[in-house]
Amino acid sequence: MLYRLPVSRQAVRLQPPDGRDDLFLAESSGSGWALRVEVVKRLAPPEDGSARWDLLPAPDVDAALLALRRWLRGDRLVAEIHCPQCRAKGDLTLSISEYLRAHAPSRSRGIECDDDSWFRLEGARFRVPTVAQLLESLSKNDGEEEAKRDLEEQCVLAESRPALRRARSFMERIAPLLCGEVEGECPECGSSVFAWLEPGEFVITEFRRHAGSIFEEVHLLANSYGWTEEVILGLSADRRSQYANMIVSCASRPVRASAWV
Repeated sequence: MLYRLPVSRQAVRLQPPDGRDDLFLAESSGSGWALRVEVVKRLAPPEDGSARWDLLPAPDVDAALLALRRWLRGDRLVAEIHCPQCRAKGDLTLSISEYLRAHAPSRSRGIECDDDSWFRLEGARFRVPTVAQLLESLSKNDGEEEAKRDLEEQCVLAESRPALRRARSFMERIAPLLCGEVEGECPECGSSVFAWLEPGEFVITEFRRHAGSIFEEVHLLANSYGWTEEVILGLSADRRSQYANMIVSCASRPVRASAWV
C-alpha cells in the first residue's frame, strides 16, 4: 500500500508489522519522536530506495503514522474524554482522512524555494526541519520547548521580527504540525469538550496495546506446534493471532466419546 507524504510528497510503502515489530513495540516505552521515527522506518519505508527518513520533513512522521493506522485498523479514531462541566467520561470520535485533509499543507504565493530546500521570502530564508535535525535538537536540549527554539535558530534566518513572524506563518502553511485541539460533545450534558491530540503519541500507544499479546501468542504457538521464536516472530500479526485463537478454541471444546468404543 503506497501513501504519499503530505509535505515532502515522497511515496512510502505501508506494511503490516510482523512479530519482530510487535516485540519491539511491546518492549518499548514512551511515545517520543525517536520511537515514532523508528516505527515509520520499519513500517513505512520510502518507495524510492535512495530516500531516507532522516532527511524527510519532520511533520511527515505523524502523517505516516496516521496513514498506517488507517490502513491497518480503519479510519475512525476513538479517544476517551472527560467533561469539565459534569465530569462524565465519554468517547471522542474523529476520521483520520478528515483530520489529514484539515491539516494538509498549502502552497503560498510570494515564496520561492532554492535547490537546497531553503525557502525565500522578503527579509527571511527558512527551511522545514528534517527528522534528523529534530532528533538532534531533542537529544541535546532539555524539553521540547528548548528543542523548538534550537530548531528555529537552525532553520529560520530573518532580518527582523516582522520577517521572522512571516517566516513562521509560511512554515505553518507549507508544513503544518498535526498536533492540535479537537472538539467533541459530552454524552451526558451535551457540553462542548476540547482535547489536545498528539496523533503520533496516540497511534504509538494504540499499536503498543495491540502488540502486548505477542508474548502469550509466542508461548501458545511454541508449546502447541513446537515452532521456534524466530519462526513465530516471522508471522504477520493477523496470522499469528489466528493460530493462537484456534489453539485456545480447541482447548476449550469438550472431549467427545468415540462412537467406535
